[in-house]
Amino acid sequence: AIGETAAIAADASLRESGIFAALGPHATDTVSAPLWRRIVATAAELGGLPVHTHLAQSAEEVRAVSRANNGLSPLGLLHHTGMLGSQLPLMLVHGNYLSGADLDLLGEPNQARGTRFRCARRPRSRRRARVRGWRGRGRTRAGVNRR
Repeated sequence: AIGETAAIAADASLRESGIFAALGPHATDTVSAPLWRRIVATAAELGGLPVHTHLAQSAEEVRAVSRANNGLSPLGLLHHTGMLGSQLPLMLVHGNYLSGADLDLLGEPNQARGTRFRCARRPRSRRRARVRGWRGRGRTRAGVNRR
């Protein structure tokens, strides 16, 4: 699969048509810290491929990541493994359970390190997971879109 992804990434005619390659590890609770490091290296080796992943979608994910990674949050795991600050384009999906400390990681100091990211919230998944509140102002300051 990486070979096919690399071929898509290298094909200028596909890029001109609006087709591009990306890496899509599922979520922070299904990908280990060593694999996140490998994803960062692979995306960089392939010319800075975007990375798309589900992040802090559920309270269960946050607890599982914390247990497996010495108390780190899902976003803290991405920071610890070099994904944040890697200058790779990131699409972080959900973010239902981002903490204030997580928002600080996404804010100005992180932007200074060069990471480009979008965090797409999914209102339907928030309702299904019974997530209350969105802390919109803090998320907006951190660069999290609200659509």
